[in-house]
Amino acid sequence: VEQFNLVYRTQAYGLRNLLDAVEKDPLELIAFFSSVAGRYGNRGQCDYAVSNEILNKYAQQLSNKHTNTRVVSFNWGPWEAGMVTAELKKQFQAMGIEPIGLEAGADIFRRFLLGGDEVPAELVVGGPELPGSLIASTKTKNTVYTERFTVSLEQYPSLNDHQLGGKPVVPMVLVMEWMNRIAKKHYPNMHVFEICDVNVLKGIVLSKKSLEVTFTWTEENLPNGQTALNIQMPGLGDHKGLHYRARLILDVKAPLPPAIDLKKIESANKGAFGEEAAVIYDQWLFHGQTLETIDRVSGFSKAGMTFLLTALDFKEKTDDWQTQSLMLDGGAQAQIVYHKKKLNEVVLPTQCQSFQQFAKAEGKVVCHLEVVEVTPKKSEVNLYYVDSNNQLVAVMRSLVGYALPNGFPQKASVA
Repeated sequence: VEQFNLVYRTQAYGLRNLLDAVEKDPLELIAFFSSVAGRYGNRGQCDYAVSNEILNKYAQQLSNKHTNTRVVSFNWGPWEAGMVTAELKKQFQAMGIEPIGLEAGADIFRRFLLGGDEVPAELVVGGPELPGSLIASTKTKNTVYTERFTVSLEQYPSLNDHQLGGKPVVPMVLVMEWMNRIAKKHYPNMHVFEICDVNVLKGIVLSKKSLEVTFTWTEENLPNGQTALNIQMPGLGDHKGLHYRARLILDVKAPLPPAIDLKKIESANKGAFGEEAAVIYDQWLFHGQTLETIDRVSGFSKAGMTFLLTALDFKEKTDDWQTQSLMLDGGAQAQIVYHKKKLNEVVLPTQCQSFQQFAKAEGKVVCHLEVVEVTPKKSEVNLYYVDSNNQLVAVMRSLVGYALPNGFPQKASVA
């Protein structure tokens, strides 16, 4: 009993004294540092578990009482520092609990205490409920989360080479890159397993010096243990609808390359193309010099097209890039080229059913375009990216483009 009281009274009575001292103060924020032991219990630590659950219940009570005060009780799991020894870390991992990195934990604290999103009074961080996800169990089903990015020509000078009608347009692959960054920031212990059902509902035109784009998303726990983020980009300026909509699938394990007979696809694509890359970029595509990544087309047939990509990354050199966006955009460029060569029609890719990245490519990349459907009004293709080590590094399935009756603005037509 004495040992129990020593732990319990120190925490519970200390909290009560502190709350009494600030009872009449107009507090805006209250943060409790509780423990996952309060939620799950821990063998031999009933005193510690009860003490931390007291913090949680005070947080619930204060949150209901002071509706203008943000109250969050952080039920922290073990941290990657301090009292967690190597042996103790192994014990936690055996229970499905990954220690919290210092930077990730600090970011979670900042985000959920100071962020604008609705947050429950109890937040479990680093618990065993969702393996690999730092924030385990306290997000409500309908909670909407928000992240913002600033886009400008100064920040992304490559957009100068991605213009339609004389105005810079944000490419779909850059928006997908931002989605990957969201996953890395908010779910650092998980991998982007797949980006599904990407829909460009209205393109983003950089009509002024800079824009702030907003993403919102809700979470969905899938039966197989994966987490789905239903993500969208609300309208900018006078546009009241959505710009983008997609679904991110997160997993504790990174995706593995599927078994695909790439030699069969390459063989089916054999055939003469007959155009140089310079002609493609001068007359068929709207992409400027820094985005010219298609080096040559080595095969062309009714089944598809095989081509070489020499530039894989946008020239903006930062440590934040999660995808090789120019490599991916090269596949979208190739879809335009294939449709132009095959039917002398112009399409613009605006949908992608599935994108998976398995590794960062090294050296030049050979990409195989596999035709799913081609009509005068629509193009649907699969893209397989293979690096210089003959490693399948990424796949885009059902990339869909729709015909532009008048072609690209300010581009010469080709007979």
